Amino acid sequence: MQVLDANIRRLDAVLFTHAHADHLHGLDDIRGFNHVQRHAIPCYGDARTLKIVRESFRYIFEAENFGGGLPEITLNQVTVPFVAAGIEFEPLLVMHGPVPILGYRFGRSAYVTDASSIPEETIERLRGLDVLILNALRYEPHPTHLSVAESVEIAKRVAPKATYFTHICHRLVHAEAQAALPDSVYFSYDGLVVEVPDT
Repeated sequence: MQVLDANIRRLDAVLFTHAHADHLHGLDDIRGFNHVQRHAIPCYGDARTLKIVRESFRYIFEAENFGGGLPEITLNQVTVPFVAAGIEFEPLLVMHGPVPILGYRFGRSAYVTDASSIPEETIERLRGLDVLILNALRYEPHPTHLSVAESVEIAKRVAPKATYFTHICHRLVHAEAQAALPDSVYFSYDGLVVEVPDT
């Protein structure tokens, strides 16, 4: 429904940050894009995530399963910068509680979600951005996600031109929460469109 609402008519690639259900279980809906585009969709992620994709969606990859009801994807393991849909992406290590997961930098933009901490080396790779998309779950501390205060601090350290918080808890009331944020830091919302530079 979100894809239809946003009038998304083409899917060139999928980048996995990690394999938790809320980030993975829309995979079957790729079938619609396969039907229109008539080719497999390349998917990218780290070894741990791709292993879970193969296990959780075993029916996609087993030879005895066939027919138009299966999404067609290719799995591509990433450890270094790579090109997808003509865009160069740099995988970035972040921690989701005790588990290492990926964020991605692309040109002067970056996407980091479900982080609870960001290693110093990744902080350095996030400098010089126009747009940073970063998780900020709630005001209270959480063992596997950044709090609003922690995310504000990271935004100050990285100093992008604009930071958009995502993966937000339902307890935050948007207007009053936004009013408390520093300049150039914003809470995302359903239907928000963020245009990022090509390079």
